[in-house]
Amino acid sequence: MSYSDIQAIDMALVKMIAKDFQPISIVENKGFLEYSKKLNPLYTPPPPNRKKITNEMIPSLYETCRNQLVSKLAAVEYVALTTDVWTSDTNSSFVSITGHYVYNNTLSSSVLETKQLVENHTGANIASAIAEVLENYSISSKVVTVVADNAANMKNAIEEHLKLPYQPCVAHTLNLVAEDGLSVSETLKDIVKKCRSLVGHFKSSTISTAKLQQAQDQLGLIALV
Repeated sequence: MSYSDIQAIDMALVKMIAKDFQPISIVENKGFLEYSKKLNPLYTPPPPNRKKITNEMIPSLYETCRNQLVSKLAAVEYVALTTDVWTSDTNSSFVSITGHYVYNNTLSSSVLETKQLVENHTGANIASAIAEVLENYSISSKVVTVVADNAANMKNAIEEHLKLPYQPCVAHTLNLVAEDGLSVSETLKDIVKKCRSLVGHFKSSTISTAKLQQAQDQLGLIALV
């Protein structure tokens, strides 16, 4: 097996980890190594270790994909954005920006970047993070609209700081409408409360869940839990 063949196999491994969100530690799992050996016995070197994948191969793949995306965006005339801010379980905050555009007469969407927000979620700080991403991809002058949720800081970031047209997310707006509709009806609020209580009971009791599944089987119903 040639060196180029080995490189191609190693890069396919890294792409699998990236596309399928696999843990990098998979390259050290005995089952994975045995499976890989069966697939191609001629592949004699061990797969790249976690350090090489983390420090060399994934950054290299990222740069390759980023450069390809920069080239695509250079060829398009308009770009629409969707963006959102969220906080992880570790209380780290991030803003993600996705671009939507027509390339070769085909509607395409690409995640441009997910950036960590180390400062408060003010409109100015969010706008600064988004502006940096747009500058990195040279599309600041191509953005025609930005879709985000109805949060005041997002609207402020887009309209007041970025000076771009803002479109509230339809799904988020419908969700707010549904929540408001449920909150004004005491009957609906009581029904929702009972439903949550039922779901909570079965989630916390394996015995009750087993009995429910048995009853569903007896009635010929599709299991809901």
